[in-house]
Amino acid sequence: MDESVEPPRAGGAGTGVAALAPSLVALAALGRDANITRAAESAGMSQPTLSRALARWETALGTRLFERPGRQIVLTPEGRRLCLAAAEALALLNDAAESAADSSIPTLALGVQGSFGATIAEEAVSSFRAQYSDLQFLHKQAPTDELLDDLTAGQLDMALIAPRPDADFGWLHMGRQALVLVVPVRHRLTERREVHLSELEDEEFISLDQRFHRNTDALYAEADFAPKIVMVADNARTVRDYVGSGFGIAVLPLDTSVSPRVRTIAITSPHAIRDVGLAWNKRRRLSPTALAFRQHIELLCERHPGWSDLVDG
Repeated sequence: MDESVEPPRAGGAGTGVAALAPSLVALAALGRDANITRAAESAGMSQPTLSRALARWETALGTRLFERPGRQIVLTPEGRRLCLAAAEALALLNDAAESAADSSIPTLALGVQGSFGATIAEEAVSSFRAQYSDLQFLHKQAPTDELLDDLTAGQLDMALIAPRPDADFGWLHMGRQALVLVVPVRHRLTERREVHLSELEDEEFISLDQRFHRNTDALYAEADFAPKIVMVADNARTVRDYVGSGFGIAVLPLDTSVSPRVRTIAITSPHAIRDVGLAWNKRRRLSPTALAFRQHIELLCERHPGWSDLVDG
């Protein structure tokens, strides 16, 4: 990058503006430092998240903003102008946000993994809000990887997810969630209480996408077979609906939703379980509200062990 280009520092990664405008933060960080690793750290996000943000800018504008000879980023003239504009825009937004924050309602942006069903989140949120009646919750339901990206970007304060994420994230273990076999209501195994996956070599499977495979790979390896996948979908409800239609069977996380078109059967394997917990970004300072929520979850776990378990097939 041209050393004469020195965008002003504004809208740091720890501000509320950063949570609302992570793509601007990515540009401003890159304008300050052309090293991808350092720019990502400055922006409070992972390198893949930063790279995706930059790619979205180029796609949206239809022009090349960056050259990538290595780990360094070389800005094109258009890229330099955009980085400067991003930093200036963040400075204006940050000033306005700080003025508005004094009178704002306390909020907690909470992500919830879609395969939990609603019970865990509802209990956690409603019991916490009983103590903080003026609190406003922002709820987002999505797959784990998307929630982790949002934690990294500052768009979420905390997230209820499974399994435990990598070391970049803080983690409070809450309970366990079973992985179960889901079959159509008229399937040959409907009356079984449990099954070993080695019995299913001739079956056709519907699978959640690649993000879920880290949960199932150990199960299939233990059973010593590769399932015949006839469909891949991006959320558990869609998979369960297709199972109900007779399209195939599936291994899914047990949740609290009920469908008369399917049956769940326990899987006989020590790998058919995963940890459930509360995650947050260790690189960002938690707000007082987020800290209070974490303490509330800790107390729930101490007083009511197993309250968030999803283990009965």
